[in-house]
Amino acid sequence: MIIHMRKIAIATVLLIAVIAASCCTPKQSNTVSAQAAQESISLPIVMYHAVLKSRRGKYTIHPTELERDIIAYKEMGYTPVFLREVADWVNRKGGLPEKPMVITFDDGHYNNLYYALPILQKHNCKVVINIVTSFSRHSTETPGEAENPNFSYLTWNNIRELQKSGLVEIGNHTHAMHKFKPRYGIAQVSNETVDEYKETLRKDLETANNYLTQNAGVPRPVTFAYPFGRYTKEGHEVLKELGFKAILTCNEGITQIRRGDPEALLTLKRYNRSGNVSHESFMKKVFKSD
Repeated sequence: MIIHMRKIAIATVLLIAVIAASCCTPKQSNTVSAQAAQESISLPIVMYHAVLKSRRGKYTIHPTELERDIIAYKEMGYTPVFLREVADWVNRKGGLPEKPMVITFDDGHYNNLYYALPILQKHNCKVVINIVTSFSRHSTETPGEAENPNFSYLTWNNIRELQKSGLVEIGNHTHAMHKFKPRYGIAQVSNETVDEYKETLRKDLETANNYLTQNAGVPRPVTFAYPFGRYTKEGHEVLKELGFKAILTCNEGITQIRRGDPEALLTLKRYNRSGNVSHESFMKKVFKSD
């Protein structure tokens, strides 16, 4: 009788162990999968330019459409973050929300402060604004050129105000290369050697960095946006040499980012938000699966 009871007890223990093992195995597998997923993300980046009530265009959107976009991003579960934060995550120095995205504004229009900032504050939304510092210097130093939403660019004091909001990261969009001539963006011109080209580009980018840090109190930018999306192999080398950690192209698509792989941040894709297309069409184009 005693032996029989012992056999039943042993069998019961073994049965419990088998059940426990079968229950734990899926949970362990799910945990591993979740950790693996956190090592790689898809990063949507949207590119805005001007925000105006008076007109719309390929590079101009109405404030109500901007707000509608931001509400939609959040309803889909996305959290706008700085590119500094993305770079830190890639270099294993920080975390990111479950579904990060980046909102950028190129050129440094004054209307980004006048119309966009109140919307950003209302929705606690982070953005990156890439400044052409020669435009900002002109608005700062030329009488009558400041604080008109239709044509002004951000002055140094405007940039300081944006920084103080805690919702804006400032990026570099060159000092004086946002032009079609004599060179197209940062492109090399025919009458300069590679070394001359690199030195010219280096001086322009450092001039922009110095204006932002010395006149607007901005931390040294880690983000750069190619004017018109024009880039070169030699220019890319200069950008890396100067320490830019996130480089924005105008190529459309969503970039796959992995922790420990900073090279992926040096050719970031993004979608231009044209004011000529509807909110619904743009959302469908960028967030196909959402």
